[in-house]
Amino acid sequence: MRTRPNPGTVARYYDAMTPKLLGKYGAGPRVHYHMGFYASRTCPDHPDGTPPDTIRASMNRHQELLLRKTAEVWDAPTRFSGAVLDVGCGLGGPAIWWAQRYGADVTCVTIAPGHPPIIEQLAERAGVRDRIEVLLCEAERVPAGRLYDTAVAIESADYFDRSRWFQRLAGLVRPGGSVCVEDVFTREPRGAPVWSDYFYARPGSVEEFTEAARAAGFRLADLVDVTEETAPFWTESAAWTRAVLDGPGSERLDCEERRRLRISLHMHRALHEEWRSGSMREAILRFERTGV
Repeated sequence: MRTRPNPGTVARYYDAMTPKLLGKYGAGPRVHYHMGFYASRTCPDHPDGTPPDTIRASMNRHQELLLRKTAEVWDAPTRFSGAVLDVGCGLGGPAIWWAQRYGADVTCVTIAPGHPPIIEQLAERAGVRDRIEVLLCEAERVPAGRLYDTAVAIESADYFDRSRWFQRLAGLVRPGGSVCVEDVFTREPRGAPVWSDYFYARPGSVEEFTEAARAAGFRLADLVDVTEETAPFWTESAAWTRAVLDGPGSERLDCEERRRLRISLHMHRALHEEWRSGSMREAILRFERTGV
């Protein structure tokens, strides 16, 4: 089993990636760094010469369709209308979406020092600054003293020590409350190195998450597999990268950025293959806190 990445390494990685994420996924106010959902299970056609902005808009639309799918599975009008703890919140895109759509009061948790002011600025632009609080800490060290109706992790739980995280959530989520996870999970060991080497993460199986949750007093209540509906995201994301590499303005890319984008293309092909081969899966889970 691969060891958990050092939190400091992950924090530096995401701080360094921030300008690139804003460049690829847009300036917001809802910036999403997660998979998209394609009900047709096919990628939209982006012929050679399609502007990167056009592909970005399509990716953003499908990323928000993924949030709509999670909202359906999790009964978001009920579970995301109160106090929500968003652990590993990225640049706050989902948190802002829940605040706008369901009136959630969201506490966002990040370990990237550069992210809190950006999230706050984006929330201000979205008109929900009063509903967004940002904490700079590790997932397993969220301060006690407040109970949440729902804790959520959108493609971030692969960075956590699952046992410690659920044990911490046992003191943060009210009885009957939910832990909602949308993430990448392993089906076969060979898929994990590709994901972990690129994203500094440590994916686990659904069974590993379920056991960690059970030991902390949570039961698995919902599981929806969306592997086939998310696979086209790798194709669309790669199309954006090719458009940047080959389109107008590409001559302004320096050697380091061109190299990074070409590595990204290679890894996109490898990750898409893991989806197609069945060694990785994308799933939407909900755990419910039992007891009193």
